[in-house]
Formats: sequence, structure tokens, C-alpha cells
Amino acid sequence: MDFYNQEIETIHKLDTNDTITFKAKNIETKKAKIGIYFNGYVLEYSYCNYDDSTARNRLLNSAMQSLSESIKGIYPEQTMKHDFRIFCITLWDRLLETVEVGPIAGDASANPITFLADPYILQGAGTILYSPPGKGKSYTGMLMAVAIDAGNSTFWPVNQKRVAFINLERSARSISRRLECVNLALGEDPARPLICINQRGSSLGDIRDIIRKCVDKYGIECIVLDSISRAATGDLNENRSTNALIDTLNSLCETWLALAHTPRSDSSHVYGSVHFEAGADIMLRMMSEESPNRLGIALKITKANDLPPKPIQVFSYEFDTEGLIGVSKARLEEFPELLEGSNESVADQIATALTNVGRDHGKGATATELSELVGRNRASIVAALQADQVRFFRLTKLGKNQPYGVNGVHKRPRD
Repeated sequence: MDFYNQEIETIHKLDTNDTITFKAKNIETKKAKIGIYFNGYVLEYSYCNYDDSTARNRLLNSAMQSLSESIKGIYPEQTMKHDFRIFCITLWDRLLETVEVGPIAGDASANPITFLADPYILQGAGTILYSPPGKGKSYTGMLMAVAIDAGNSTFWPVNQKRVAFINLERSARSISRRLECVNLALGEDPARPLICINQRGSSLGDIRDIIRKCVDKYGIECIVLDSISRAATGDLNENRSTNALIDTLNSLCETWLALAHTPRSDSSHVYGSVHFEAGADIMLRMMSEESPNRLGIALKITKANDLPPKPIQVFSYEFDTEGLIGVSKARLEEFPELLEGSNESVADQIATALTNVGRDHGKGATATELSELVGRNRASIVAALQADQVRFFRLTKLGKNQPYGVNGVHKRPRD
């Protein structure tokens, strides 16, 4: 449960079986949202500094004015004031007691790595997808959201989970239109619904309680935020604002994907503080190349905690005047600008692909399989394998198929 969203309460049962309850939530070291209740009915509430006697007494005195004289006779004002002081002075310590602290045993088998969308969205982790504005980032984020929500593995292996899409960028009408396009691109019913929170112009802090209620009501296990640039309440270059935004995302849902813009002059990193990169478990750079009615998309992981390198994935988005009309897997060679900007040689991409296959399945891969994994044509794969026989080698043939291995992962066969 979210540490700062827990409720702490003290119930005083009177001789008449009536109850006076002090309840606090959104608790910080000195401030909290505090309510005082009589038999469940609110006498008074306030977001106040409970460490300040003036603010504390103002809240309590207002609540006591709503009590009848008969109740005051049973529960005198001085007793109520004393009890309320005790509630406030112990509030922070009681919240800390809700956190379990102690030794744990190392056990990787008990907590296996599980992807919601392999290899970009890891269960229990946060991913930031970044690119310049207007380059297909929102469509990509929604494509991942619908794929996970629908259990649709057309483009990535997915584990189906309930997803909420948080839209701070566009009108609800625009989101509905885009959702139909994405559903069609995935082969889903065009009217298939997705839980959406449309709060254009709001910050994440403004709507965090709305998101929490949505998460609880619908059993949401992953949220997709569009976008970080709209979510912050302060300067994105300021470390405190950045950390607060990441902390809020982590508190709302254990698994999240957030979309972020890059600076105009440099698309290689997220606009703002370096703490965005520090706070995310996976940083996913999205590169794009435009052509008439077509957009080439390349996804490159630039940071991944506890994960091996992954090859670049390439997609082709097709558009008409109404928006997105199709998505298909593609190759880097189809988009010269993406190929030039990928900064990876064919051999390096082959090494990454063989490493992943070997670690995941204990096997090698044929030139044809590598062509699919890497997104390069088969001829360039064969040429790279033959040119670097120190790093790559043939494994035992499987029928007519010739798999290859890579040093450090596969065992080289004896001659």
C-alpha cells in the first residue's frame, strides 16, 4: 500500500456507545489531512500542520462546537483535547510502524523477472519512453497500453494486466479517436474500451487522488502517463520537482510507463533533470523517420536495471487523414536515417540477439532467425557472421538449419 496514503485512526468509544474518531491520511512529518468524526459523521476536517498548536486547536475547537452538551458531559473538552494531542504527537511514529523492516533472504526464484511488454515494461518497475514532440510517442505508449490490457502479443510478448491511460496532453475526443486507431492496428474490436483518465492541463499532483481511486476501483496494475512534461508542478530541470514526480508515479502504481519529451537541440536524452534517468528502471529512446503517410519508429533501450542488452526494434506506422491506419514490424534498412542514428553495428546487434537467446533459452539462432531478431536483411547478417569468426561460431547443425553462437554465452563445439 502507498506509504503516504495510509490512514491512521483512533476510535474513542463513549459510555453511551457513541464514538469519537480521529482519522488522518496523506501524512507527512508535520502535515496531514485530519478529520474528526462523531458516529462516522464528519464534525470537521482540515489539511493542517498537526505539529502547530494554533492550527491543531482551531480544528479541534471547530469540531467540538458541533457536539451536543450531553456528549460534552460524557466526554469533557479537556479530555478530548488531551486525546487529540496524543493522536497528533504519535501520528508520524504510528505511520512509520506500518512499514515492515527486517532481514530478508536472497531468493531470485521467488521474484522472477516478469515483463508486461517484453522487453520494455517490467512488472514492478518504471519505464520512461522519450523522443522529440510530435514523433509518434503517444501512439506508441497507447499501443503498449492496449496490448497489455488486451493480452495482445502482436508486437511484443505480453502478460495481460489491467491498464489505465492517464492523458494530460489532449482532449478526450482526441484520445477516443486515437484509441480506435490503435485497436484496429492490433486487430482488436475498434470500440474496445480502455480505462482512461482525461485531465488535460492538470499536473500529476492535482489528480493523484483520482488516479488512486481508479487504481483501486478497477484493479489497475499498470499506468501509462502522457506525459511527464505536463505532469510536473515545478521546473523539470530542478531535482526536487523531478524526484517528487517519480515518487508520485511509484506511489500510484508499482508498474508504470511515462512518456517524455527531449530537448530541441538533443534527442538523445530526456528534457530535464538527470534524476529522471536515475528514477526510472528502463529508459527507452524512440527514434523516428518521416516519409509521406509513413513513420519509421525505432525503439532502443539506453538503460535497463538488472537486464541484458536488447536489440533495437523497428516498426512502420502508416497514416491517412484520419490518423493511424496500420502498424507493422520493419527493418532498419527501410529507414536510412534510423539506420544511421542507431549507433550499433550489425555485428553488435547480432551479439546482443545471440546473448539474449542464449540466456533465455540456452540456444543459438540461425541467420534467418537473426535477421528477424535484429531487423536486418539476411545477407548483411551472413556477412557479419563470416567477418567476425572470433566472436561468432557455428553450433551443431539441427537438420538443415545452421545455428550460431557467441563467445561468453555458448560453448564452442570441438572440431
